[in-house]
Amino acid sequence: MKADKLKKELLKLEELAPCYLYISTSDSVLEDRIESVKKFLKGKINFDTDFKIFNGAEEIDEGEFNNYISTPSLFSLKKIVVIKYIEKVSASLQKKVINLISSNGKGSANVIFIITALKQKFNPALLDAVRKAGKVIQLKPPLSGSLKKWLEERLIKAILIKKLLLSFKKGKIFPASLIATG
Repeated sequence: MKADKLKKELLKLEELAPCYLYISTSDSVLEDRIESVKKFLKGKINFDTDFKIFNGAEEIDEGEFNNYISTPSLFSLKKIVVIKYIEKVSASLQKKVINLISSNGKGSANVIFIITALKQKFNPALLDAVRKAGKVIQLKPPLSGSLKKWLEERLIKAILIKKLLLSFKKGKIFPASLIATG
């Protein structure tokens, strides 16, 4: 039974497109999407070695990027590269990503790119490459009707995290009060 579950999880990972581009005007919506991706990948990859976030708001070391994508994984079927704020990434690195996505798996067959953008001011060839090889998803920030629900969910998560941190501080790893409310 356990082997069947593992097989289903691996199939789901193998079914992922080589790249995803998430575009939104809301930074928090993009952050939520990255967290959703992490939750989906939990138990499917080794996060220590096969999941890396490169932040375009900070200077990305192209050598580190090249090393990460060219090093094969020893623990997972796929490596995940998250590139946040692609519009702020250097033109040369954007071209590198375009070439990797367009290469149809040559050199990047075991890499899945998760790319986020606050603005659509990046190399149009990147948009074309992602459309051909993966998915472009426009995310809208929550509007008034769903905003209340979205804020409530975030507040509940924040409260649970605070309770958990306080429990760790007090030396209680799994307090009954947290389990009852969580």
